[in-house]
Amino acid sequence: MGTLAALGGVALGLLAAVASRPLVEWLIAERFGAQRFYPSALATLALLSVITGLLAALVPAWISSRQDVVTALAGRRGITRSRRRWLVLGLLLITAGIAAGVVSAIQMQVVGILIALILTEIGLVLCTPALLGLLARAGRWLPVALRIALRDASRNRTAAAPAISAVMAAVIGAVAVSVILTSQSQQEASQLAGNMGDVTVYRLDDLTKASITTIPPSVATAMRNTMPVAETHEIKLLACDGGPCFAHLRPPPDRECPYTLDVLHREPTEPEQQSALADQRCTGTGRPHRYFGTFTTPTGFLAVTTPEAAQSLLHLSPDTAAAAQTALREGKIVTNDPTQVSNGDVLLATGTQATTKQAKGFAVSTHQQAPLALMTEETARSLGFGVSTFTLYATTTRMPTESEQDALTAALGGEYEVHVDRPTESDVQQALNLLGLIAGIITLAAAALATGLAAADGRRDLTTLAAVGATPTLRKLLSLSQAGVIAGLGGLLGTAAGVGSALALLAALNVGYAKLWPQPTLNPLTIPWPNIAISLLLVPTTAMLGAALFTRSRLPIERRE
Repeated sequence: MGTLAALGGVALGLLAAVASRPLVEWLIAERFGAQRFYPSALATLALLSVITGLLAALVPAWISSRQDVVTALAGRRGITRSRRRWLVLGLLLITAGIAAGVVSAIQMQVVGILIALILTEIGLVLCTPALLGLLARAGRWLPVALRIALRDASRNRTAAAPAISAVMAAVIGAVAVSVILTSQSQQEASQLAGNMGDVTVYRLDDLTKASITTIPPSVATAMRNTMPVAETHEIKLLACDGGPCFAHLRPPPDRECPYTLDVLHREPTEPEQQSALADQRCTGTGRPHRYFGTFTTPTGFLAVTTPEAAQSLLHLSPDTAAAAQTALREGKIVTNDPTQVSNGDVLLATGTQATTKQAKGFAVSTHQQAPLALMTEETARSLGFGVSTFTLYATTTRMPTESEQDALTAALGGEYEVHVDRPTESDVQQALNLLGLIAGIITLAAAALATGLAAADGRRDLTTLAAVGATPTLRKLLSLSQAGVIAGLGGLLGTAAGVGSALALLAALNVGYAKLWPQPTLNPLTIPWPNIAISLLLVPTTAMLGAALFTRSRLPIERRE
């Protein structure tokens, strides 16, 4: 039985490794830049993934092979305790994996991070048999069925440990990736000047040429007919030298960071970056933000629009919005960054050399992180600029669906490009869903395998229970408890390790970001509770109910000569 369990553990462990590693590789390549993720590193990591899956089952199999043959054939367990050296080795590997992961994340070493995760997983695998023994000792305070299930798992660790390890490995991958994707999605949301779900429509023209043609009202009508639109506003750009000016505001000279592109007109050198880290004027400067769907810049953005758009674009309260609208009508440039206003004036920057022109300014208080400034067409012309058509922007009441976006594109007849700000999805989200499905299948398969082996090994115990008057329901409760021990313990260990490793990785990356300038947006340390609930509650519950459903309630009766 131990050998069969070990072989099942090999297959399940390998499936968990193959399922989780490619997505983790993609995430780290995406985070650090794909150009740093070389094919040789991929081959090495694939090999290490296979080794991880094999060790998850071969160690218990090796332990099983050391049992006394006569004792095993007689139906008695030859190994009821775990060797201390395996526990010590497992704890050392966990400690080494955590330390190596933190150091590698701070130093942005991709291969080191994955090796650290593998070391941690192997350490948890080696500690699983000892944990089973510890839980069995606590079974005296539990109901009879659960007490027997824990005792059987402890006495037959060579069958239970590979199954628990396979579940744990699969859940670690699914949970860790869920945490990282959730953090990445929130990080992207913090870089937006708008909100997730906002819609922008662009005319398929050359943006290098100024266009005075406004977007016709039929486009806004089509948006309202196909999308859950709340408001629509046309956004224009300043026009200069025959083309649009992607203008922005510069801080006053005494507040401006001296190492930005506006000042240097080039990328800062490494010594200049270190100097910027020590300069308070450079704190938060240079982080890229995304405006109106597609335009990303680290210097901020200036939009030409109507006063009525101020509340939506700057995310203002009604009282603050009224003051901003008044300022726009008075010919002032309204900004959400108070540091850009000095004595009621702002510096309007245009062109590649960021040539400045002084204008009246007004600052508003908002929670928005992306620096954004607004002005009216009348103000632009009074400052000597023309205006150029840019986009039609719409806020929505919910996230538009893909079919709604396709319907709008079709309604516009191919003359406009439609963009919807969405969180990280597409291939990555599909891979995450596939990984969660595979983790669930592995959990159910491992629970079924271990429960079946435990039922075969515990037939004599069931016969004894029947002889002393146990109810037929006890067998179903026993199978349910045995599946719960495998799926529940594996899910609990995998969830704890997955959440802990992902949060530790994100925190370490934030520490590494502190050494970079411009400093990237920090990773939010958040937990996706719906995904955690699925791994921790839903899948184990399904395994337990399935075990109870497919188990006959009649207790076996054997004649003994």
